[in-house]
Amino acid sequence: MVPRALRPNLSYTPCASMPRCPKCGEPRTAHFSQLVETGVSDPPITADICKSQLWLSYEQTGEEAGYYWMHVLKLKQRPKPREGVWTRIGILRSAFMSLRLYMLLRELKVIGLIPTGSEPRERPTSDDRDWIARKLEIFAAAGARPSKPTGKQRDWFEAYLTSHKGKGVSESQIAGAEKRLGLALPASYRQFMTRLGKRKFRNIEEEPGFDVTIVPPKELDFSGDWLRDSQQPPADDDTPAKTLPIGTTGFGDYFVFDVGHGLIDGEYPVFIYRHESDEYEPYADSFAMCIKRFVG
Repeated sequence: MVPRALRPNLSYTPCASMPRCPKCGEPRTAHFSQLVETGVSDPPITADICKSQLWLSYEQTGEEAGYYWMHVLKLKQRPKPREGVWTRIGILRSAFMSLRLYMLLRELKVIGLIPTGSEPRERPTSDDRDWIARKLEIFAAAGARPSKPTGKQRDWFEAYLTSHKGKGVSESQIAGAEKRLGLALPASYRQFMTRLGKRKFRNIEEEPGFDVTIVPPKELDFSGDWLRDSQQPPADDDTPAKTLPIGTTGFGDYFVFDVGHGLIDGEYPVFIYRHESDEYEPYADSFAMCIKRFVG
């Protein structure tokens, strides 16, 4: 992560039995299941944005994870382990930001603002509001505006469909799915399915092994409702109201339509469900733009 400011981690630590690098002292892996609570609170942040000192990763190294050495490294057998040399998979850190920066990003309609835990409870001070107003003036002076679907984006999707071949599904299959689900499917999903059909995208977001398979109409269902506890109030306005899984990853994450508010300009917004943190992240304002992100 870009921020240089570091927030020391005091509340969790990797378990004592975890092997560590003899040179830097960092643990072999740092999965959620491999952390131990210390009972100590983390210190408050002292910058508008900072990163956590603690990093997280997949529970196995690349030398141990079969999917990685077979499908990413393309090896025919498990590689021999080397002392203190580990290929860590899915490394990530947490981002922390001040309330004023968070409120500024909300004003700018930035997507992906899913707080961990709950919405900030404190309220901005008068100094915070003045700071936010000054920053908004800078954006306005530069001509910045929230992005909206454009003709160029629609042209891109049509060009993509035209330049790729596939075995599309029939309109009757789509109609049958709509009747069974009790809702209309978005225009770009219909176009994609009738012309290309079921399709798999590999290494999306330039992450090796992060493959997504688009669910065809006959397999669409609400069995993924368990992804969101209907008794739990939304963490913020970005939380989807009702989800329909439309993309599977094979390791617990899902891409979903938020169908709770009906079609918006013929489309449903797309979210990604991160199973490790049990959170939804806004991904695209339409299925077409979701595919564009997959393609890169």
